Amino acid sequence: MSLKRVCAILLFVRFDNISDREERKKMEPTAAITWVVEEFVKNCGACYCIGEYSCIDEMLFGFKGRCRMKLYIPSKPRKYGIKIMALTDAKTHYFLNGYIYSYKGSDGRTN
Repeated sequence: MSLKRVCAILLFVRFDNISDREERKKMEPTAAITWVVEEFVKNCGACYCIGEYSCIDEMLFGFKGRCRMKLYIPSKPRKYGIKIMALTDAKTHYFLNGYIYSYKGSDGRTN
């Protein structure tokens, strides 16, 4: 699929219910994408068993749009983005589990 086609599809795709998004945003900053991230993590865990060596680390997903969770980390190649805490296999670099860091003290499950 071409990049132009993917961009056209992304203009029309919604992953959540827009009618109650504002209520959920008050409690959870990642309300618009929570379902997609949870399904991705669930599928990663179902398709792979972690090996002998694992690693817990932060990733910065480069993003320059408007977002409450956007962080500035000067030591990263892309300075602005969304921070993701991830459990990965150290040998294969396979993502097994993780969550979006939305604010200080967030652990992906509690507010």
